[in-house]
Amino acid sequence: MGTYYDPSEYWCEIVDHGLSPAKTGTPQIFIKFKVLGRVNAADPDQFDPDEHQYERIMYQAITAATVEFVLDKLEVIGFTGTAWSEFDRTNPNSQDLVGNSIKMYCKHETYNGELKERWDIARGGNRMDAEATSKLDSLFGKELRARTQTKPKQPEVTGPDLPPIDSPEATADAKAATANAGDIPF
Repeated sequence: MGTYYDPSEYWCEIVDHGLSPAKTGTPQIFIKFKVLGRVNAADPDQFDPDEHQYERIMYQAITAATVEFVLDKLEVIGFTGTAWSEFDRTNPNSQDLVGNSIKMYCKHETYNGELKERWDIARGGNRMDAEATSKLDSLFGKELRARTQTKPKQPEVTGPDLPPIDSPEATADAKAATANAGDIPF
């Protein structure tokens, strides 16, 4: 299968969900969904219906490195269970999310030489408030300042009719002016 949907954010409806082993044997969640339409730019809570509402499946491996991301994604789609088995619809005590509307995003990736759709849950993006931004500066501002202070200086730019400062044609005044350019306070 190639690509049908353009890279974008879409409203979708869950049609199935559960747990399965990946080809490697790693446990993974899967969410099967029907693409309803692209998120409306003027009203993100609405969608522009797509002519063809195809079904797609999203997989996410569950490992020590990914478990927190997976849990975040499950929370976004409304899962409130306390055991992994509650996400698998084959379990009689599972939480049924079928019919829930969720935002997904599609991007394109090359896999085995073929362009494919890759789907994931759109988790949205909220802006940080002033207090959170201040805390971030307190925690990591030093690293940001150090990075900006250690950037190499941009090379000197000479005009089209001026010889480079290190050339024999440069005047003594031009060489002296450039040597003191770092003393300018702005």
